[in-house]
Amino acid sequence: MSDRLKDSGLTRHQIEIISETVLREHQKLKKIESKEQKDWRLRNTNLLLKNYRLLSKHCEEITEKEENGSFNPIYMDLETLMKYKTKTKVMIKYFDSVFTGYKEFCNNNGFIASRRYSILDSMYVSEYKKSADELADFYNIHRTVVFRDVKKATYELSIMLFGVDSIQDLFDII
Repeated sequence: MSDRLKDSGLTRHQIEIISETVLREHQKLKKIESKEQKDWRLRNTNLLLKNYRLLSKHCEEITEKEENGSFNPIYMDLETLMKYKTKTKVMIKYFDSVFTGYKEFCNNNGFIASRRYSILDSMYVSEYKKSADELADFYNIHRTVVFRDVKKATYELSIMLFGVDSIQDLFDII
């Protein structure tokens, strides 16, 4: 037994128990931190979807000269975006680009994935908004399936919007 172990007054077994407990607590904290990060991304994606039409309208009159700002998706905040039309326009362009990629992803992954994209588009992005009841009738599904599709599509879209931060999430859903 080493001198340090003798000096501490703890047995090897006690030290192992303490180490395992500390490691478990550290892993719990990491898991909570990861969940909070995920919640933040989902919250921002939901805000963006629910306010997409308003934000698009808000930045329609931006000139190219005003557009020369920079954009980092990590700093998306609805109140900030409403104050700064240029940032909003850049963010909307970014969203449109990612949403187009999401459409391709869904169209290459079968009918259900394609339906999820169409439902999300119809409820939040396209010019003419459709209700959950209208979409349920159109797809001949229950209204709750529409909301389940919206939830899953929003989750998938948030992974695409926030990139590297969401790589682990992408592996979790595949």
